[in-house]
Amino acid sequence: MLYAAFYNKAGLTEEEIKRPDLARDLVESGILSIANAERNAVIINQIPDERGRGYVTFLPIYLYPIQRGALWDLLHGRLVIVVMVNPARVMEALEADGFRINEKKERGRPPHESFVISCELRAPNGDKLWMEMHNFSTHIWETVHEFKSVQYIVEVARAARDAAQKALPST
Repeated sequence: MLYAAFYNKAGLTEEEIKRPDLARDLVESGILSIANAERNAVIINQIPDERGRGYVTFLPIYLYPIQRGALWDLLHGRLVIVVMVNPARVMEALEADGFRINEKKERGRPPHESFVISCELRAPNGDKLWMEMHNFSTHIWETVHEFKSVQYIVEVARAARDAAQKALPST
């Protein structure tokens, strides 16, 4: 994930956020995968979230553990944090922890919403079972909006796998 903060005491404009040097910084940051270039995609998120009110699965900005001045700047449009996520890096981190990724290329769906995480479980009798986890985009949104790392997503997947393993019947 690449975080960029923009501040203007008089209030930010869209042109200030869409500066050309941001694309250069993105390429130089290392966020793009060389090993899995075909998976690369950049999803741009803004904090505060501009999608409007409604049910969200992440902490609202007014509860962030930040200085009051920064919070006021966020609320009044003087400070904007742009978070860029490359799903390829999320997939690589999950695969490094033993998960398999099934990419379902669905037209019109962002890449981070169209992959399924699977893993192998072992029944007490030794049989192999497969578990699939869908909708991990909610954890990606949480990671973005609460300034967590990609490792957090791996820990959530690992916790789900471990809980499922423990829940298998012992007979």
